[in-house]
Amino acid sequence: MAAHLFTALLLALPSVTPATAAATAPDIPPGDYQQVQLATGPPEIGEAMSLAVLPDRGVLHTARDGTVRHTDPAGNTKVAGKLDVYTHDEEGLQGIAADPAFATNRARVSAGAPGGTIEVRAGSATGTLLGTLTVRNTGGWDTFANVSANLSDTPSGTTTLFLLFKGMTGQGNLLDVDTFTLTR
Repeated sequence: MAAHLFTALLLALPSVTPATAAATAPDIPPGDYQQVQLATGPPEIGEAMSLAVLPDRGVLHTARDGTVRHTDPAGNTKVAGKLDVYTHDEEGLQGIAADPAFATNRARVSAGAPGGTIEVRAGSATGTLLGTLTVRNTGGWDTFANVSANLSDTPSGTTTLFLLFKGMTGQGNLLDVDTFTLTR
């Protein structure tokens, strides 16, 4: 499909022909890049939207339906998570990014109630506790604050992270998360 799209673009530009485009394109030394096939077919890609290369050369890639996949440096792809997103028309999960500093957790939160905590756990909801973010009443649901916590005992390699939202029972709404950033 890429070759057809490239040909269509060249034909749409009257001053450029395939012969002149090939003649003027500079050669890129093979040592300057590496082509890696991340995944193939709908089961491994879905409707691909964006990707983020991680410091270990693994890649997070997203699909419009909210599926986030991780391809490790060895080329193994698995579903890392699925977010509930609105997918009507052109809506859906549009992007993903990895913080360049990639052991601090941060969240931008609001709480009109007493608040609560966000636990970050590895492997399962009862797995190793890596860190806890405390969210206090911010003065209203439209008043946001940044909270952070250092992570400890972070596993090497790839693991599934679980975020547990905890608070007092019967207090109503717990808290609102605007953004959540994981860095290492």
